[in-house]
Amino acid sequence: MNIKQVHITALLNTLEPFVRSDLERCRDNLAADLKRAKAKTGKGPGVFSMDRKEDAEILAKHVAAFDIVIKYYGG
Repeated sequence: MNIKQVHITALLNTLEPFVRSDLERCRDNLAADLKRAKAKTGKGPGVFSMDRKEDAEILAKHVAAFDIVIKYYGG
């Protein structure tokens, strides 16, 4: 198999919207998981823990961390 290298030069401001969009999507998914974990009728396995309260605490920390990174990328 002949593998060739391709070098792409992109300005950071060109990539930032793509990075920010993906980070926002991940944050939104975790926020939805957090909402389910906090719901009294929440069913199904947890994301980080089988204990709903612990799972909600961990999810909240991850959502907050994503918010910091998204802010860095201009969100």
